[in-house]
Amino acid sequence: MSPKEIRVIGFRGLGKMGMPIAKRLIQIGGYKLKIYTPEKAKAEELARLGAVVASSNEELGVGVDAVISSIPGDKELIETYLGDKGILWKMEPGSTIIEMSTVTPSASRKVAEEAARRGVYYLRTPISGSTLFAERGELTIYVSGDRAAYENALPVLRNIGSKILYVGSGEEARYLKLLINIIIATTPVIVAEALTIGEKAGIEWKTLIDALGSSAVASPQIGYKLKTLLEKDYSKPAFTAKQMIKDLDYALEVGKELGVFMPLTSLVRQIFEALDKSGKGDLDYFAVLKLIEELSGIT
Repeated sequence: MSPKEIRVIGFRGLGKMGMPIAKRLIQIGGYKLKIYTPEKAKAEELARLGAVVASSNEELGVGVDAVISSIPGDKELIETYLGDKGILWKMEPGSTIIEMSTVTPSASRKVAEEAARRGVYYLRTPISGSTLFAERGELTIYVSGDRAAYENALPVLRNIGSKILYVGSGEEARYLKLLINIIIATTPVIVAEALTIGEKAGIEWKTLIDALGSSAVASPQIGYKLKTLLEKDYSKPAFTAKQMIKDLDYALEVGKELGVFMPLTSLVRQIFEALDKSGKGDLDYFAVLKLIEELSGIT
């Protein structure tokens, strides 16, 4: 059976990224959305925009052409789709799962295998970018899965991302997202060390940040964090230190399975663990600067 044309979408996971994505699908894409969330305020907000609110997770799979999910991790992925009230049990053959979470390939594979048995297409579509990019529809989306299902889902994905990369027919997108996140996690640690040298050497803080932002290392990630670094305000996290630890654990798990030597990733993970143990785990992950400063005698 060919993939069904996507007009009605079930949506699970209305967090910092999921909420702006859901809004865009309604307001920009014109899709009919069916949502499930235990958060009443979010349900009411989307209902005012025209979304239908499902009464249970399981009901989300009824009468939809596709389900999009953006959820915390492996445990939630398995429970959401394969639990006693899993969405997958109610999805029709020919419908498509568009799964945007950061999870391990092994957990993802379990959902893929059951979806295939039921004639449901399964696209791994992890996203990269900030909440601002989500609001603008400028996320990067890594996609792997059935090629026909991918092409059928492209109109949906183009409402969400400005850069969409199809990388294979299996779990390739999961591996790609985790390896990108290794680099994302390492960046604030080395930036923190470098900035602390400049700070202790007496260079004005604004000058340091201006120099960083106009240098050869001024990546989109660093550019997005310049204001956070300048103000040293980590209290409004788009992504927390605890979330980074989870992603690094997934990356290290995959590296172990593949036999990859990962000393730097292991060390970076320990540094974020120290940040969490110091009571800063719920701050933005760039708060690692605060940890490095404190350990260097800057208060």
